[in-house]
Amino acid sequence: MPALAAGFLVSGVVYELVPEGAVYRHLGRDGIKPVLYATVVGTLLPVCCWGSLPIAVSLRQKGAKLGPILAFLVTTPATSVSALIVAYIVMGSQFAVYIFFAVIAMGLAVGLLGNGLRPSASSSAPAETACASFSVVFGVLTYLCSTASVPLVHSLINQGLAPGAGMTLLLIVASVLLGLGFELAS
Repeated sequence: MPALAAGFLVSGVVYELVPEGAVYRHLGRDGIKPVLYATVVGTLLPVCCWGSLPIAVSLRQKGAKLGPILAFLVTTPATSVSALIVAYIVMGSQFAVYIFFAVIAMGLAVGLLGNGLRPSASSSAPAETACASFSVVFGVLTYLCSTASVPLVHSLINQGLAPGAGMTLLLIVASVLLGLGFELAS
């Protein structure tokens, strides 16, 4: 709950104190720059997945495009201080460094892909509604916190899972909030 409270606090600060023009100037345009900004902010912000969603909502309300929002939602939870400390302690420094940079690369890739998506003016189409609903339900049902998933992956690797497959699982865990990010776009 403290992480969620921190997320709402930062969200309130963004909503009340950050001018809409500043958000639009840095996160509201197409191209790689807004995605880079969102990735850097997501990487540096010590908020987990619970806290990143309210911040993303405030950024979206202030004019951020889908690409930067998705990059932010991918990088913030998986590069949180707690997730990296647990990865370092449980999996070692090399694995923690790899996952850190892999999540940044994934955030950039997802953000650039998100820039290419154009939400329709009306989301009442049955196919769009079903797809968005599936994304949210799938994300909630398969939810694993980035920090809590590290011991799970460690024990799976100890049971014979290939380390690359373990890293893939950690990367997928980092992208669970994408379904909610798509909902923000509509």
